[in-house]
Amino acid sequence: VHEIIPQLQQFDCVAIGPGMGRFTGGEEWLKLLIGSMNGQVLIIDADGLYFIRSLMDLVRQYKGPVVFTPHPGEMARLVNKSVKEVEENRIDIAREYAKESHVFLLLKGHRSIIVSPDGQVYINPLGHDALGKGGSGDVLTGLIASFLAQGAEPLHAMIAASYLHARAGQEKAKVLSHYGVMPLDIIEGIKEQLK
Repeated sequence: VHEIIPQLQQFDCVAIGPGMGRFTGGEEWLKLLIGSMNGQVLIIDADGLYFIRSLMDLVRQYKGPVVFTPHPGEMARLVNKSVKEVEENRIDIAREYAKESHVFLLLKGHRSIIVSPDGQVYINPLGHDALGKGGSGDVLTGLIASFLAQGAEPLHAMIAASYLHARAGQEKAKVLSHYGVMPLDIIEGIKEQLK
């Protein structure tokens, strides 16, 4: 992380988690990284969500917007509930967590839920089981980051990315089947949707 810190100020957006893995000292690494940022939009996904659980005071005090993009299992760990409990009460759990933690939250899954820190809730009308593969969520995080880096507001970036991601998966499944759609196909599908 010491090699990255001098360069952090040149970034508009930082995404943490995809491909990161879990390692000894992960909390301290993340604390140092976030503490060295200066209000840029921060997106946390995957194993970044695993490490951030013990650093929520740091998240609440962060100067810029913070976006969390958990799947139901990650959300369950964040709120100390079972996946079943999360799935049975997705909207209320997502809204309560976003407001309490001062984060923008995208709870992935069928009919993904997007919540702002002030409690506004949006539900993606699209969803597809073709998106339920490892790496698909990483594509979504990257898409959100790309919109944020181009100047989109966090809520708008999350809504647009969630919709495009789901639409791309849905359309690619028509050609490749539900089982055949891989993350790289979703990326290709997003380009087709943007066209």
